[in-house]
Amino acid sequence: MSWIHKLYKTYEHCSKGTPDNMPNPISHTTQMAHIEILVDGHGNFRRAKVIEGKEEQKTLIPCTEESGGRAGTKPKNHPLCDKLQYIAGDFKEHGGRVTSGFAATPSEPYENLLEILGKWKESSNHQMVTAVYEYLKKGTVIADLISDGVLPTIQNGDDVTVADKFDGEKKNAPPIFRVLPPGQVPMDAFVRFRIEGDHVESATWESSSLKESWISFYNNLLDKEGFCLVTGQKKVKLSENHPAKLRHDADKAKLISSNDLAGYTFRGRFLTAEQAASVSFEVTQKAHSALQWLIRRQAFRSDKQIFVSWATTGK
Repeated sequence: MSWIHKLYKTYEHCSKGTPDNMPNPISHTTQMAHIEILVDGHGNFRRAKVIEGKEEQKTLIPCTEESGGRAGTKPKNHPLCDKLQYIAGDFKEHGGRVTSGFAATPSEPYENLLEILGKWKESSNHQMVTAVYEYLKKGTVIADLISDGVLPTIQNGDDVTVADKFDGEKKNAPPIFRVLPPGQVPMDAFVRFRIEGDHVESATWESSSLKESWISFYNNLLDKEGFCLVTGQKKVKLSENHPAKLRHDADKAKLISSNDLAGYTFRGRFLTAEQAASVSFEVTQKAHSALQWLIRRQAFRSDKQIFVSWATTGK
């Protein structure tokens, strides 16, 4: 556990800089956003756009333990910004196809996001959270994006659905087709929010008060306590799902994993995953964030291998 402890200390030393040159805050991750929706402080839709620059697309978003390393047929939703299947109440209505695990209840992703967002709103009363919640509960995201020209459509009888492909020349393709990764369709797009109101900050991903609000709210949701093998603290909130995205934003590999309850990840040596490795939520979040930051900042890459040397003080 010494390497985790060193990364944890690195985070403590290096998390006081400018947002562009410091590790991500805990309970947050980064995503490449394809669409930006602007709403007013009361949750009314104003406009939307496709985000075309790669650097501009990178967006810091709140996440849970489960959503930060999500995978499988029923990926967990993020609490604020996410893909269209999670934020759009009219997703299925306009031809959207949810992840296979949600096929029997296609409204589940949307309902799950709205539930945690609603609880966050009630707990914090943060203007940005309230604005996004009031907008999303109307269930008109796809219709708004169609009317604003962000999502191209095809007419199928009386139904209007979002187009999956563009058959013309690439240079003439609608902007949304140009920004999506290979193999993805417009209904796979990731959405972030900007709020138009009286506050100085309008970008949710840049708001310090929003970050603090989510960290405080989510910390109160964690209820599993135990011994942290890294710090030696006896009664702290433990992590059950450790972060991924270490080498890049699409990286699913993990350094700590115990999700294989039927195999031999820990069985045969321990009765429970916690007996094998119990690490506090704060420690694992900060250690992984520091490692992600170090890799982005100063790693040496050789094919798929990555080497990092550093001083815990940040010098």
